[in-house]
Amino acid sequence: MVARTSHIPHLVAAALVSSVGREGVKDIRDFCGPGFRDTTRVAEGSPDVWMDIIKTNREGVRRELQAFEKRIHEITALLDSGQFKEIQDFLERSETEARRTVQAGTEMTEFAVVHPCSAISGVVRVPGDKSISHRVAMLSAIASGESAIEGFLRSEDCLNTLKAVEALGARVSIAPDAIKVIGTGGVFHQPDCALDLGNSGTGIRLLTGLLAGQPGTVELTGDTSLRSRPMAESRNRWSAWALKSSFSAHGDVRQFA
Repeated sequence: MVARTSHIPHLVAAALVSSVGREGVKDIRDFCGPGFRDTTRVAEGSPDVWMDIIKTNREGVRRELQAFEKRIHEITALLDSGQFKEIQDFLERSETEARRTVQAGTEMTEFAVVHPCSAISGVVRVPGDKSISHRVAMLSAIASGESAIEGFLRSEDCLNTLKAVEALGARVSIAPDAIKVIGTGGVFHQPDCALDLGNSGTGIRLLTGLLAGQPGTVELTGDTSLRSRPMAESRNRWSAWALKSSFSAHGDVRQFA
């Protein structure tokens, strides 16, 4: 049951993200609405942690994957034969079950009883923290020498921050056990192109603070969601610091110096 309700959703989310990435469309993220992001959000989980989970429950995951594959084939067969009434019935049953699941989850979070056990033992590896990962990437980038980062959350937002500091002159190498960053010693290089922060509001706001003390003009951008977020408060703060900034018609930060 755990494989069905936890492990399979993560693998399915990862497969969806992977299939979109193979399309070869440069701005594919512009086509990904809230539904896609909600469905694939869990794919941001730490690969190291999930590999440990999948190895431990290998047989259960394999069994549930086969059952899920069978269900997909059944839906495909209905589509091929034009049995749209059956597909509608399937969607209606799924909607009802989804509502029950959400309601049950809400009820469980309102009240729970935890019974003590005689002993707890084992090793627990928790995923890295997104907020801390953004910050440690930037601090490593302005430091002198090499920083080795363990437990870095390898989500899309945090990896975009690594790409941004790399474009600013830091040298980044990613290995399975750690991420190494050779800093710039506090002086960023002028990037060759715009810094794409993806969907990271934390990344774009923190990075503007670092770049405020650097010479030159840098362009920051992100996906449709990030570019639609209000930035007036940040702009007013930058103006108070005598930081020049300009915004596109969509309201996103385009340049600052």
